[in-house]
Amino acid sequence: MNILLILLTYLRINFVFGWGWGSSNNNETNKEDDYYKILGLTRDATPKQIRRAYIDLSKKYHPDVYKEDNGEKFRDIAKAYEVLNSNEKRSIYDKYGAEGLNNNHPTSGDYFGSEDFDIFSQFFGGFGKKQRVDKAESISSPIQLDLSQLYNGTTFELKISRPVLCKFYKECIKTRKDCHGPGVRMLMQQMGPGMLVQQQMRDPNCIAAGQEWRQNCNACPNGPTTIEPILLDVTVSPGTPNGHKLIFEGKGKQYPGLEPGDIILTILTNEHDSLIREGDDLIYKLNISLKDALLGFKVHLPHFGKSPFMFERSRGNVTSDGQVFVINDMGMPLFHNNKRFGRYLVNISVTYPETLTKKQLDIISKAFE
Repeated sequence: MNILLILLTYLRINFVFGWGWGSSNNNETNKEDDYYKILGLTRDATPKQIRRAYIDLSKKYHPDVYKEDNGEKFRDIAKAYEVLNSNEKRSIYDKYGAEGLNNNHPTSGDYFGSEDFDIFSQFFGGFGKKQRVDKAESISSPIQLDLSQLYNGTTFELKISRPVLCKFYKECIKTRKDCHGPGVRMLMQQMGPGMLVQQQMRDPNCIAAGQEWRQNCNACPNGPTTIEPILLDVTVSPGTPNGHKLIFEGKGKQYPGLEPGDIILTILTNEHDSLIREGDDLIYKLNISLKDALLGFKVHLPHFGKSPFMFERSRGNVTSDGQVFVINDMGMPLFHNNKRFGRYLVNISVTYPETLTKKQLDIISKAFE
C-alpha cells in the first residue's frame, strides 16, 4: 500500500510539473531546440557574431523570400535570436537548455508574429514594421562670416523660407485606421493557419497615424503645406569656431503628423587677407628685409582689437627666417570663456637680396672682422 501511494504521488508530481520518466536535470539541449546550431554558431559566440548570423539568416529565410516551409525556418531563427540576444535568457539556456525557459518565456508557437518582424526591421527597411520618423527633416544652411565677426561676435537677421502647415489643414483630414504615420500604411497578411503578419506599404495619402489627407480639399487647395518665410534673430558669440552649428529647434519644415523640423546654420569663415585662424590662435606671416632681420624693426600687426598692436625687434637681436614669435593672449577669444584669449603667432619670412654691390660686400666683411 505504501509503495502504491508513493507511486501515485510521483505520477501526480510528474503531471503537475511536466517531468517525464527518466528525465534528468542536465545541460544537454534537444536537437530541435539547439539555438546555436540554428544560427550556425558555437556556444562561445560573441553578441556581434549572434547579431551578424541573425541578419544573414533572416535575409535568406524571410517568408517574403523563402516560400518552402510557410515561415517555419524564419520562426526558428527569430526564436533563437530572441534567446541568445538576451544575456539573462542566454544564461538560463546555457545552464538548463530550452526547458529552463519554458516556465517564463513563450513557446515556439508564440514566436512567429509581428514582434519577429519588429526585430527584423531594426536591421532592414525592406520587410516588417518600420519605426516612424516623428520629426520633420531639418533645413541646413551655411553662413559665411568674416574673421573679424567671429572675433568680436555679431548679431543679424536672416530670412529663410520653409513649408508650413495650411491654416485649415485639419478640415482636410479624415480618419483611416491603417495609416501608421506619414506615407505609411500597414496591412495584415496571413502567412498560414493562425499566423498573421503586419506588412508595410507606402501611401502618400497617409499623413499621420490614423489620418488620411482628403484630396481636392477646398480648405487647402495647394495641399497640406504652403511656403512661408521666417525671420531668424541670429547671435554669433565671440570666438565661435569655424564649422559650429547654430540650431533653431522647431523653426523648420512643418508637415502633418510630424513635429516641426529644425533650422541648422553652419558657420563658415571667409578667408582673411593676412591672418589665418587655427583653433584659438591667430597666425600672421610677416615678411621682412635682410636689413630688418639684422638691425631690428618695428611694425604694426593686423588685429581686431580696439588698441594698436605693435611688434618690435630691437637692434642686436638678429631675426631668423622661419622664426616664430608667440604673443600670448592676443589670439581669438575662447568660445566658452570670452575673457580669455588664444595666442598670436608671428611667422617670420626674410627676403634676401639676389645680389650685393661691392660696397655692400666690403661693409659686411669689415663688420665681421
